[in-house]
Amino acid sequence: CTLMVTLDLTSSSLLRPFIIFTGKFGKNLMRKWQNYEGSIVLFTQNHWMTAETNILYLKYIAELHEGRGMRVGLVYDHAPTHVCDEVEQALKQINACRPEEEELVVEFIDPCLTSIYQPPDVAVNRVLKKMIREEYHNHVTELCRTSEQTTNLNAGDKIPVSRENLVQFIENAYNKINFMNKKNRWIA
Repeated sequence: CTLMVTLDLTSSSLLRPFIIFTGKFGKNLMRKWQNYEGSIVLFTQNHWMTAETNILYLKYIAELHEGRGMRVGLVYDHAPTHVCDEVEQALKQINACRPEEEELVVEFIDPCLTSIYQPPDVAVNRVLKKMIREEYHNHVTELCRTSEQTTNLNAGDKIPVSRENLVQFIENAYNKINFMNKKNRWIA
């Protein structure tokens, strides 16, 4: 899956996970997940961000900050789905329906400098990936403890994880990071 990590500077927290799995955009799986509240779960042919999913992301951010009376700044890398005409037009349409003081403002990081300047890469990606791995390892340990099917496992074997479990791993990691940031605000 692809995970779009969004940091909120004012609250020093992660916003809801925005997860893209492999599947057909707009079809049964997406309808199944459309009312899920813990994360935003979408599907694309290869689990990558597309112009369509990026537009849904921008609409989510706009809706989340509606009525707050402040501009929202987004820092993007130069991925093709961030800099395409379709997304630029959608951003203009979103902002046309909002008061000027609440517009979404997108800035782009210079190419090849994402790992240095993009806030999620700098602030949380390492910790987030570590926590998701820990959730997976805890799941595998519990599975081994309680399941007879795992008696034939060898070191290095991969254990499949359902979408539901992976979403829960991600949400648990987000919750831990947000809890830690109530005290020390390292995201901000």
